[in-house]
Amino acid sequence: MNPYFEQPGEWHHFHFCFLVKLSFAFSASIAEDYDVDFGHSESVPPHRWLTIEHRRTKKLTTIVEVLTPALKGKDRGAYLDKREAIFSSDAHFVEIDLLRGGEPMPFEGCPKSDYRIAVSRVMQRPNVEIWPFDLRDPIPIIPVPLKTSDPEMPINLKAVLESVYDGGRSELTIYDDPPEPPLSKSHAAWAKKLLAPAKKR
Repeated sequence: MNPYFEQPGEWHHFHFCFLVKLSFAFSASIAEDYDVDFGHSESVPPHRWLTIEHRRTKKLTTIVEVLTPALKGKDRGAYLDKREAIFSSDAHFVEIDLLRGGEPMPFEGCPKSDYRIAVSRVMQRPNVEIWPFDLRDPIPIIPVPLKTSDPEMPINLKAVLESVYDGGRSELTIYDDPPEPPLSKSHAAWAKKLLAPAKKR
């Protein structure tokens, strides 16, 4: 993950672009029986997420959330209520946390990590599959569950991230200020080494 996207002035734009690129990745990989769309909240603007719906039955199959600083902060209570409602529904749930800052969402037995991705499948609840990873780890390819009769859809989040970075000319802006939260000494040295070629472009 690129920690520089987490700066307050960058994350809103990154989140929007990441959701759009993720929806493109879903649409390119998913069967024609499904539609990918955006959900939005009236009570927590501009909260957006992705939905996957079965085209013929119009049944909501999967909800995909990419967490924001607000959802891990001031809007946490409302989001946790929504999350519990999803866990009681018949829709699968994918939660993507690419933020080092803020208190992680509660999952029993989840090890401490910089980032985490959780997949809650309807037929396996209350069990949740979690992929914890740290700043210098590869972003995992995750399986997105659909109808039980259909295979899960693997999504390469690293490729989505790179398409956001390359398409938005992010190197012109995101490296002007240090990451928030601050990096550890070893991670800062690692990031500095990686940034040298980017700043020469």
